Amino acid sequence: MNWRLILAGIVLVAVAAAGWHYRAVLAERDAASQRAAAAETVVVAEKAARAKEQSTAKSDASAAAAYQEGLENGKVELQGAIARLRAQLRLRDQLADGSNLPAAAAGAGEHNGEAGAEFSEAQRAKLAEALERFGVEQYAIAGDSDNAAKKLGTCQVILATGRARAE
Repeated sequence: MNWRLILAGIVLVAVAAAGWHYRAVLAERDAASQRAAAAETVVVAEKAARAKEQSTAKSDASAAAAYQEGLENGKVELQGAIARLRAQLRLRDQLADGSNLPAAAAGAGEHNGEAGAEFSEAQRAKLAEALERFGVEQYAIAGDSDNAAKKLGTCQVILATGRARAE
């Protein structure tokens, strides 16, 4: 009977060792599946971050383009205002002299009896010198307010895109 007990003991030890090994294999499989799930989560998060980064870059680029376009339009408007002011000063000078103007053009500047503001020659020269030296920005309050309104509109676009991204 001794050899049967020894054989039963050997079989019992072999079954226990096989069970221990099977448990270790199952634990390794579970750890591997957890690592795979974590890696997949990282990949999904990276794709979402790249997509958000691309959309942010596009909206920032469009806001920058709109801002630059506003700046260019403001420069064109400013140059136009300078040209109109110079033309008005030349016309006023010609009207004051009475020379080089046809009769119809001479009457076109009248305001139905209302006298316009008249600049003396010294004032006109001083104004033209100041415009040349300092630029129109100091004297063009309407132009400054238009520029400020455009910049405010651009800032509002940037803020709106930032809020849309945050949501």
